[in-house]
Amino acid sequence: MKKKYFLILCGVIIFLLTAYYIKDMQAKEEKAMTFSNIVKGMSQDDVHQILGEPTGILSGFYGDTYTIENGTRIIIYYNNETRVEAVRVLNTDNKSTLNIE
Repeated sequence: MKKKYFLILCGVIIFLLTAYYIKDMQAKEEKAMTFSNIVKGMSQDDVHQILGEPTGILSGFYGDTYTIENGTRIIIYYNNETRVEAVRVLNTDNKSTLNIE
């Protein structure tokens, strides 16, 4: 009887972990897709509303960094009026795959 309950409990735990993982992956993919909505001249507040809080900030330049699940980094540079000046996308080996200036 205990073995039956243990197996049911294990099944429920596996189901919940799988559901959480799928939901987390979908959220990260949605974040990557919304990146295409970022345009030059947009305010930093608007960027944060679209992409959420950044995973990091730049040192020496004024900007935010976002890292998505596959390791790709999105770097958003701002001017002194906190408007998007440029966007750079780096793949996992730090080679630029897209620049918007």
